[in-house]
Amino acid sequence: MLAVSDISVILPVLLLLFVALIIGEILTRFDAPAVTGEILAGILLGPAILDLVKPNDLLSGIADISVFFIVLVLGVQEETNTLRSGIRTSVTLTFLSFVIPVAGMFAIAHYIIGLNETASLFLSIAVGVPSISITSILVRQKNIYETVTGKIIVASVVITDMLSLIMASVIVRVSDFVFRILGVIVILLVIIILDIFIRRNPDKVSRFIARIHAESTGERIIFGSIIVASLLVSYLLDLLGVSFLLGAFFAGILVSDVSFGRELKGMITRTLSRMVDSFFSPIFFSIAGLSIVIPDLYGLKVLFSLLPVTAILSAFFVYVYIGRKIGRNSSMYTMGITGSRGAVSVIVATIGLDHNFLTPELYSVAILATLVLSIVLPLAFLRHVGPPEK
Repeated sequence: MLAVSDISVILPVLLLLFVALIIGEILTRFDAPAVTGEILAGILLGPAILDLVKPNDLLSGIADISVFFIVLVLGVQEETNTLRSGIRTSVTLTFLSFVIPVAGMFAIAHYIIGLNETASLFLSIAVGVPSISITSILVRQKNIYETVTGKIIVASVVITDMLSLIMASVIVRVSDFVFRILGVIVILLVIIILDIFIRRNPDKVSRFIARIHAESTGERIIFGSIIVASLLVSYLLDLLGVSFLLGAFFAGILVSDVSFGRELKGMITRTLSRMVDSFFSPIFFSIAGLSIVIPDLYGLKVLFSLLPVTAILSAFFVYVYIGRKIGRNSSMYTMGITGSRGAVSVIVATIGLDHNFLTPELYSVAILATLVLSIVLPLAFLRHVGPPEK
């Protein structure tokens, strides 16, 4: 049968976007993240079920552009002071909710199931990493962004996502490990120095941006500059062999209230977020769903061997640590929100698939795990919980 993607690029994009928006909206009515519906749209239209749209190089290019903007928005929504907020607690939470479960999944995947080291590591990271894209939405929906619990969750997930992308990028070319780590550190230091300069000279920076904004083409120049700067940092990281997505995230962090002002920063965030929510996100996740194949018994064995590890281990350690440090309700919020998966899980799995570290079936296991965890854990822990402790 002739697939839609064999005819034109516009029609498959139209179908993917239309179905992804509908299913995503339906699932949000049941408190599930829209990303789950967007992935399901790709599974439904792709070779796994209807076979109307097939993966191809053109759709992969559209997915790369889409994920660039998704990660750019994540960076714009956060700031360096978010990472500094309760940094010790956030790093501990990252270790307990991500590093330990990933280590457990790696041990099972490699030593019990028999996958090689690289496949085991990619699969474990993809299944175990929470995503700031979903986390930030849930934190705001539950009105806990300004609480200690909300700030710790966001900072921890930002650290986890950065760590996951760096790990995935380094695994791709282990031979240049030291060189690439040093390159990332240098670029991070430059970003931090720029951020410190902006925060120490807020009046000079804000006046300069205000003069540009006052021009008739000011908004176009500002938006264009943000995108060009993000692409430049992404290109530099790409030259180092590190995921270009880190560049988009780092550059987005510099778009702060201090330099742009609260009103302009809000306008930039809202505009980029609407673009992502209405087009880039549903397109990226639905294209990711196209590559899913229906797992056989072996794939289901891998899936149901790893899911309990990440769910039980992360929930247990989070409950004990956050429960003792802040309170029981805060631990419930933390378990539910950090249990959700999203863009970063799909990105790590896609990197593994593109470099042949993951087979299509193992990639499908990672994406299906993302779907299950994003639906089950938030619903299990967030439905009947009171406000978090102050």
